[in-house]
Amino acid sequence: MNKIGCWNIRGINGLQKQKYVRDWIKNNKLSLFSLIETKVQYAKLDTLQNGLDLRDWRFISNATGHDKARIIIGWDPAIFDVHCLHFTEQWMTCRVLGIHQQIDIIVTMVYGHNTPAARQAIWDYLRIKGGNFASQPWLLMGDFNATQKVSNSKGGDTNWCSHKQDFGVCMQQAELHIVPYRGIKFTWHNGQAGANMIMKKLDWVIGNTAFAKDWPDAYAHFLPRDVSDHSSMVIHLSEDHFHPRPRFRFLNLWLDREDFMPQLARVWSSLFMGPLFTS
Repeated sequence: MNKIGCWNIRGINGLQKQKYVRDWIKNNKLSLFSLIETKVQYAKLDTLQNGLDLRDWRFISNATGHDKARIIIGWDPAIFDVHCLHFTEQWMTCRVLGIHQQIDIIVTMVYGHNTPAARQAIWDYLRIKGGNFASQPWLLMGDFNATQKVSNSKGGDTNWCSHKQDFGVCMQQAELHIVPYRGIKFTWHNGQAGANMIMKKLDWVIGNTAFAKDWPDAYAHFLPRDVSDHSSMVIHLSEDHFHPRPRFRFLNLWLDREDFMPQLARVWSSLFMGPLFTS
């Protein structure tokens, strides 16, 4: 079982949080993961790698120059080969290839901005790539900082403003679907109780039709919150996923053989006992 994780950890410079992340990776047997809202300086990425005790792993981030990394991706090179295709401050898109298994998927890790105007760049990107990646399995996961419907929120402001429709409309236009999930429903909590408590589903795992076809048994698990106000998410990818079979091809050169038509007639007229289709 291959597992990919993502977690809005809200800072990971402290040793205590690094221990929680290290245990999260180990306990869930992750082969690839993303940490978002890390607040790690570009120059300290190597220090983080040592702190997580993942010295043989590979890491990339969306940090440039003196910026802090909003998204960090790590993977076990014995399991996956990862190539970054594109990144901005709100997402990182990679091609993930299996080393020993037939795996070839596009993975986008998302960390949306707090304002609807800034998140518009995400929706535009998904609409464009929804067409570009239509024939290839595409998996997206992360903190989108957005809900899709009224029931995704509990407490706080219940007004459904027009910008709150952006995510759901984008999903339809990009032909993306929510990956089946279990565990925590509201993935973010404001840390308060009683009348002041607010909970929302801001973290999502979604995929396109090609992903659902190739990985029909895939599911996401949203784990209980502990050191972060966000729930971490782990997607389970079965090792016996669907492999598309090559199409039958008729070669015109077969007609050049004098014995082709007689042999074809003989085969079609022969008596066959057993199932019509075999694997």
